[in-house]
Amino acid sequence: MEGLDLSSLLIVAGILVVVIIITIIAVLSRYRKCPPDKILIIYGKSSKDKEGNKKPSKVIHGGSTFVWPYFQGYTTLYFSYNHLRAH
Repeated sequence: MEGLDLSSLLIVAGILVVVIIITIIAVLSRYRKCPPDKILIIYGKSSKDKEGNKKPSKVIHGGSTFVWPYFQGYTTLYFSYNHLRAH
């Protein structure tokens, strides 16, 4: 490669490394974990059920999922078996 010297190659490699790191941070910041004593409710653009109908929300209990900003929001609710009462 005639036009690229070592310094310009290092600059391109440095920019590529920065882009990869920013992409990894962006993906990991969208990952939400829900402990067993809470319920994660995801609302906004959701998946579809088996019949093809859109679901208004998704509920996660003791798991994890991706929440996409601008398309989805989330909230957590405290959930404990000690607070449940049978009537």
